[in-house]
Amino acid sequence: MFASDAVTDQQQNWDEVYGKNEEFFGEEPSGFGQEALGIFWQNGVKSVLELGPGQGRDTLFFAENGLEVVGLDYSQQSVAELSAKAQARALSARIKAQPHDVRQPIPFPDGSFDACYSHMLLCMHLSRQEIVFALREIHRVLRTGGLAVYSVRSIFDKHYGAGRHLGEQIYEISGFVVHFFSEEMIRRFARGFEIVQIGRMEEGSLPRDLFSVYLRKTGPIEGTDEENAMPDLSALFQSFFNATYGSGALDKKTKFLIALGASLAAGCDPCAQFALAGAKEAGASQDELDETAAVAMTIQATRIRNTLGRVTQAVVGPSEPSEPSGPSDSFGIAAAPLAEQPGRT
Repeated sequence: MFASDAVTDQQQNWDEVYGKNEEFFGEEPSGFGQEALGIFWQNGVKSVLELGPGQGRDTLFFAENGLEVVGLDYSQQSVAELSAKAQARALSARIKAQPHDVRQPIPFPDGSFDACYSHMLLCMHLSRQEIVFALREIHRVLRTGGLAVYSVRSIFDKHYGAGRHLGEQIYEISGFVVHFFSEEMIRRFARGFEIVQIGRMEEGSLPRDLFSVYLRKTGPIEGTDEENAMPDLSALFQSFFNATYGSGALDKKTKFLIALGASLAAGCDPCAQFALAGAKEAGASQDELDETAAVAMTIQATRIRNTLGRVTQAVVGPSEPSEPSGPSDSFGIAAAPLAEQPGRT
């Protein structure tokens, strides 16, 4: 959990930004908002809860296209601006804006909305447990079959790892706090939802690297908050890689090949995809990739055989010693070329 004074500082930062520039993010709807509207139309959505509408560029866009939108934002300046814009455009009947902190229960009954939309809200100054809580509340206020649509900054964003580290995948950059997401983190947080789509997109002049997430409420949420809030392997791997990737004895290609082998041996697909792309970009040949995969398969086979031996001994007791059968590089498991391995692209 974040200290209340830190949250207050962030709120004041956004109030100041909105107060100085009435169109900080521009007047046009975001690309993500335009994409979401098409999904809403396809699914018969009429009512939308928007968390963190900011200055309302997407809120106004949704309302102008026939949707009823409730916008909740912890910035009083945001709420005031959005209400004024809705009135000026004769959209007050379709737009309701009110202050709300997403760390608190959403002030609406169960099943109140067809969809919930948030653009770069969940990747702000929220801990894992607070994100899990917010998604549980989103799940609660959606009708069965309703859509949860959100975007977040990704761990592939060029600013990931920059600024002051605040724990987890959270960094303070130029006074603003960002929580960077991995795909594994998104999937873990999707309990109670069907994952319709997880995409990638860029936005802004930086540009920001975003995950675009589309979920459908299917049933009750299973699992505990503690399970949902556990750290994920791919984000830890990315942090480790960023910390160790610097000037030194190993060249870029070698570092990526080492990372690839470790990822394959650990069975972390997102990590392997990242390392494979880096190795190819650094000039690794197919022979080098295949050799790395073979070593990883050998390590994995050894780990599995040792685990099986311990389990067998625990169940049936120690076996009679036998003659060694000679060395084997793969322990009976042939390593296919990397390009042929399922799930590796």
